[in-house]
Amino acid sequence: YIAVSFTILNATAQNVGIGTTTPLEKLEVVGGIKIGTTIGTNAGTIRWDNNHLQVYSGTVWKNLDNNWSLTGNSGTVDGTNFIGTTDNIPFNIRVNNQKAGRIEKNNITANTFYGYQSGNVNTGIFNTANGFQALYSNTTGLQNTAIGTQSLYSNTTGYNNTANGIQSLYSNTTGCYNSATGVFALSSNTTGSANTALGFGALAVNTTGDKNVANGNLALQSNTSGNNNTSIGCFTLYLNSIGNKNTALGD
Repeated sequence: YIAVSFTILNATAQNVGIGTTTPLEKLEVVGGIKIGTTIGTNAGTIRWDNNHLQVYSGTVWKNLDNNWSLTGNSGTVDGTNFIGTTDNIPFNIRVNNQKAGRIEKNNITANTFYGYQSGNVNTGIFNTANGFQALYSNTTGLQNTAIGTQSLYSNTTGYNNTANGIQSLYSNTTGCYNSATGVFALSSNTTGSANTALGFGALAVNTTGDKNVANGNLALQSNTSGNNNTSIGCFTLYLNSIGNKNTALGD
């Protein structure tokens, strides 16, 4: 059976009030509403406390509207309030339903990505990417670090690469142990390995050359397949393309 006491006021408006003789809505309830039962006294009771909609768990009242606002939040407590997970499940961010951020706690994978489509198809481990489409194509490559727009963009299985700068190591696919710092540094490298480029456009067109060191803007800029070259200084060994074992020091 159902036992209820209510007052119908204003027949024209047909408002119904429970606990009030002046209901302003179609149904207005003054007091708690118990809509379910769980273990504990009065568990399942819902109330409005003039600030929040709350449900009673049997021991404490919990806010049902305690969510992050789309227009910002106030009254947050440092060290208490946060956005994230409370279990060992990766935290994901999306923009336009595309991957835009991922943080993994699992020490077996331990990937961290931040930026639109960074690490877009990644299945590798211990990778870090920060920037628009950084490590975009990476599949099983591991222990790569990409910082900058489209850095290590084409990398698939290459590992132990470090790219810092817009499109640094952009074309690298399977090359390993490369370090590139600077805009377009080693940007054309595909399979070359153990190269170090520091400076704007350093080793920019290198594709398959190995074990080259370029330090300076556009140093070894034309190198494609030359190996074991060392150039220190702006434009050093600028026109070398396939020569091997050269050393240049100076502007």
